[in-house]
Amino acid sequence: MKWFKHKVGSGDDPDIDDAYSLYGAEGYYVFFRTLEIMGREYNRMDEDGWVEISWEFFRKKYRISPKKLLKVLAYFQEKTRIFFRFREDGRMRTIQLKCPKLDGLRDDYTRKKNSKCPDIVRTNSGPLLLDKDIKNKIKIKNKNKNKSTESTSVDSVCSELEIPAPEPQAENVFLRIPLIEKAGGDYVVTDDMVAEWEEAYPAVDVKQALRNIREWNISRPKQRKTKRGIRGHITSWLAKEQDRGRGQVKTTIRRDWTQDVKEQNEREADLWMKRKLEAADAKHF
Repeated sequence: MKWFKHKVGSGDDPDIDDAYSLYGAEGYYVFFRTLEIMGREYNRMDEDGWVEISWEFFRKKYRISPKKLLKVLAYFQEKTRIFFRFREDGRMRTIQLKCPKLDGLRDDYTRKKNSKCPDIVRTNSGPLLLDKDIKNKIKIKNKNKNKSTESTSVDSVCSELEIPAPEPQAENVFLRIPLIEKAGGDYVVTDDMVAEWEEAYPAVDVKQALRNIREWNISRPKQRKTKRGIRGHITSWLAKEQDRGRGQVKTTIRRDWTQDVKEQNEREADLWMKRKLEAADAKHF
């Protein structure tokens, strides 16, 4: 979403005016700043209207205390203007946001784009995210059909195209890494991929490294990767972690070898002393 409609009388809205009275300028600021953040992540919104963002990234955008930020959000949730909830994913905490009226505030460009060729269509297997190539095919096919016959619905066109297989089931998904905005959607990391990387990079805590990669991409929207570049980004990260881990593994092995030698020397010394004592006892008698 490039922009959303902001009416000149928004400040006179009873809920926003009360927020200003209760929390000062921050009440007004938090409401519209939240809409801006949700608008920027609009392409990642799920079918129920929720947008998920890293809590650490989200709270830094306001430059006010997290306590006051949550108070203002709780106020607007009570007024059913903005809803929020938290989700824990391993060591990372995310916030999910929903604004029921955001669709009605979309800019004309986003509205037309979604009506002509949506990012998500429904198939027999469930909602499917369309990539750039498939959306271009839909536009071309619609254009050609309009020349000879009546306009064809997006659903019927999609059924004639080669739609990629649905993404893995939820139980097989380890996590999702957001892609660059032009690519849209997320890169899905499955449990099988995790197992493959754990075998290839034995010195790395692959699961924690993937969580770090996801957090890195969430907090740096302008540096996110494309669908072609994301796997290289992951393997490069894991390779660096592997190089760091090798030194730690060698140190551990060296320390264990030294300990083994020390214990062996102690055993031999004990055995030698025992033999000496036995020989002395035998000579005495």
